[in-house]
Amino acid sequence: MTMHHSSRSSPQQAMQALVEGVPAAMLQLWTRWASGAGLMLLVGFVTVVAALGYGRPVNNWDKIAYVAAVEKAHAPAPATLHARTWSIMRDTVPAGQLAGLANGDAYRSRQFTDPNAFASQIGMYGVKWLYVEVLRGSLSVFGVQHGAEVVNVGVALVFLAVLVLWLQATGNLVLAPLVVGFLMIAGYPALAMAVTPDLMAATFVLAGLLALDRDKPILGGLALVLAVLTRPDVVVLTGLLVPVAWLWRDRLWPSLAGIFVASAAAYLFAVSAGSHVSYWAHLWFSTYQIQASMTDFHPAFSLRVYLTALAYNLLRAAVENTWLGIFIAGLGALAAMAMAGMHITGRRRVLITALMTAVVAKFILFPLHDGRVYVPLLLPVFLMLLAEVRRNLSSRGLADAHRPAGIAAQ
Repeated sequence: MTMHHSSRSSPQQAMQALVEGVPAAMLQLWTRWASGAGLMLLVGFVTVVAALGYGRPVNNWDKIAYVAAVEKAHAPAPATLHARTWSIMRDTVPAGQLAGLANGDAYRSRQFTDPNAFASQIGMYGVKWLYVEVLRGSLSVFGVQHGAEVVNVGVALVFLAVLVLWLQATGNLVLAPLVVGFLMIAGYPALAMAVTPDLMAATFVLAGLLALDRDKPILGGLALVLAVLTRPDVVVLTGLLVPVAWLWRDRLWPSLAGIFVASAAAYLFAVSAGSHVSYWAHLWFSTYQIQASMTDFHPAFSLRVYLTALAYNLLRAAVENTWLGIFIAGLGALAAMAMAGMHITGRRRVLITALMTAVVAKFILFPLHDGRVYVPLLLPVFLMLLAEVRRNLSSRGLADAHRPAGIAAQ
């Protein structure tokens, strides 16, 4: 009976050994090659997305509007601007896609047929001043066929460099698979392939916050000012950094106050240079009801409209996007860390608090559902939380056993 029982158990034992052995072997291999493998994975992901964006350009309404923002300097008259922009689109966009852009709905048909209505929209795009200027330079050098995609590729490479340098400096390249997973969930591919300023803004925000994390306020301040010139709403973050740093007596708070003053000046410059429509008109257009023409559109403030836009976009954020789920998961991670006795101290406490608060503040001030507005703030939070969890585990001796030689906890 004993022999018969042993014979029946042997397949179970073999299966158990396989189930336990394969993960152990993979962990051993990862431990040995962690940093190099993490670097290759991150580089490969960003490179593949950049190549796809260059090889299969995204042709959407934003591309038309940003090309028009570039052309406005040469053709300020509505009729001329309209003619030049759509001529470029006919030369660069496949006919089938162009038909959808020109006549896909009533709004697009109006923009295709009415030069004055078309020109009235461009101020909402021209306000992204730095992106428009970079796009202008790229279009003049590389031509309208590939100029916008060259900007995307260049920004993606800078984004990758910032990410890799910080992960290397903090000894966290081993966590690159988690970073790639976050980028996938957060919608990085769409962010990187669209003709919009959002990846550029995300890159500057990432560089600025990670530079402040590494105690480099001059570099961090420069990056954040450039972020505001790219997307003026980043000024919300620079403004919140000051009171949070003062509250926790961070020694950098005077420098952060200077960064806010510089970024506020950058905000005023971008709004003026880009001929921006009013804040309330833009909010109405983007969050409540699209207007075919912004000419003479000056609606009075309405609490009903604002609350409707707030509720509607919160619902859309919950069911159409991932940023709200990431934000809630971030709050849960902070709570779980606190319950586990993992404390975030020093500079990262200031930065994470300001970033999470800025997400809420940006949505309240301008309740847009789209994740591209909030992902630039949530990525630095995710990176710093990963680093803090690893630091806390290392301080307890729980992360040392599998750390490759030469990598220190930060």
